[in-house]
Amino acid sequence: PRSLARPRCLLPSLPAPPQPPAMRLTTNLLGSLVALVPYDTSHVPTYHRWMQDPELLAQTQSEPVRDLEAQYRVQAGWVSAPLRGAFIIYDRTQSTNAKSVGESKSNEVGKTGRSGSGSPEESNEKQEKAVLAQNPGVGSSRSPSPFGRMAGDVNFFLSSTFETNREVELSIMIAEKSCRCKGLATEALKLTMEHCVRAYGAWRFTAKIANGNLASYHLFRGKLEFCEKDYDETFNHHLLVLETPQARLARSQFDAYYSMRAPIWPYLSQQSRRLFDITGYPLPMSPHKTLSDNVINGIKKECQITLQEQCREARSRLENVIGQKEKKLSEIEKRSNGEVGSRVVSRHQVVLKRLKKRLSNQAEVQESKQAQLNEALDHFLKKFCCTPTKQKHCETKVLGEEKS
Repeated sequence: PRSLARPRCLLPSLPAPPQPPAMRLTTNLLGSLVALVPYDTSHVPTYHRWMQDPELLAQTQSEPVRDLEAQYRVQAGWVSAPLRGAFIIYDRTQSTNAKSVGESKSNEVGKTGRSGSGSPEESNEKQEKAVLAQNPGVGSSRSPSPFGRMAGDVNFFLSSTFETNREVELSIMIAEKSCRCKGLATEALKLTMEHCVRAYGAWRFTAKIANGNLASYHLFRGKLEFCEKDYDETFNHHLLVLETPQARLARSQFDAYYSMRAPIWPYLSQQSRRLFDITGYPLPMSPHKTLSDNVINGIKKECQITLQEQCREARSRLENVIGQKEKKLSEIEKRSNGEVGSRVVSRHQVVLKRLKKRLSNQAEVQESKQAQLNEALDHFLKKFCCTPTKQKHCETKVLGEEKS
């Protein structure tokens, strides 16, 4: 209830809680076959060319973007949006001087005399030059890269309830046909999953594969060992799922953590809640905490004080209600006459009697709540909190659970 006393903090001052980092990616991920580079404005012209291919649009279930300037706006929205990230895949097996498929096709068309001034390639190039002129410092998509050649992209989406289910959705596209069937997608997805585990604490991955996209289906099912969870007949796609090895144990530990934390949560101060709130990336793989004896004793004391204040306020409210009922009953008794009036008086007397009985039981209620709170608090602290002297014992216990 809004009127209940707020928990008071009896703990020493703590630093501000860690804030989740922006989803703007700043780290390149390198493998033997691919390099994953955060999606930025220098990649937009090539990405826009990819997204004019009807086959790619159908396979990725994407909508075409009108022009290059609109694609830059889409890219800006991508990098600033929360809970998602995108990497451009570079093929490290090809030399940095290799021409893209689009450039080769454009040259071939020009030689045969079919490349007019209104061709899509020239139109895109003109748009790119105009946008680059308005955005100094933005590199051209055709500039050489130390990572090799742009081949596609890989995206990840953290679920809206990531703090509880640690779920990440993956999508990938190898746009350049000459870069397919070389193992690039497999390595790119493995690097992305490792990044999500390391940077965010993910332990469950999903992929939605359009019906008929056999290459992607066999990639996730065969090479990455995803399992099919469901088939959505509305959107005609398969839902594939993969869980990390520690997911089952971690989920059971966190489920127990949240259920055992619930009874004591209303009695904790804001500062104490910060100790037991799972926030800040990467999210931990274990809910166990290391707290000093002073902090643990402070938490117990503040919970007891909060419960006493809430019981005192509840008793005060009940006394006020009884006073109002007695005043109203006396007024009814003065005005009542006949059988109807006596029934009204009798009804109010019954209500008043119940309220007084409830008031007389307040001491027993407080004792019962105190016993329940102490039991829940002791159980929670014993299972999930270790003092520095017992930290080694806690770590040994967790390792033993993982082995079993």
